[in-house]
Amino acid sequence: LDVQSNRLTSITGLTGQIESLEELYLAHNGIDDDGAMLETGLQLQFKNLTTLDLSKNRLTSCKPFAHLESLNELWLSENKIAA
Repeated sequence: LDVQSNRLTSITGLTGQIESLEELYLAHNGIDDDGAMLETGLQLQFKNLTTLDLSKNRLTSCKPFAHLESLNELWLSENKIAA
């Protein structure tokens, strides 16, 4: 699913994709930690999600996606995540 550069501030409405979603591209939006932690968004237990691109958003921590164990690729450049 590619929703890059859409001025999104949150991720929601992905419940129907929980089994099938493999790649999620969310770069170049305005998503912050709160917007990434909604229960019908990234907090779901995606079984097949291997690629997540959250580059160039407003994230400050890794907490919103720390539970996603199937990830092989995670892109977070140009956020404000503390080292």
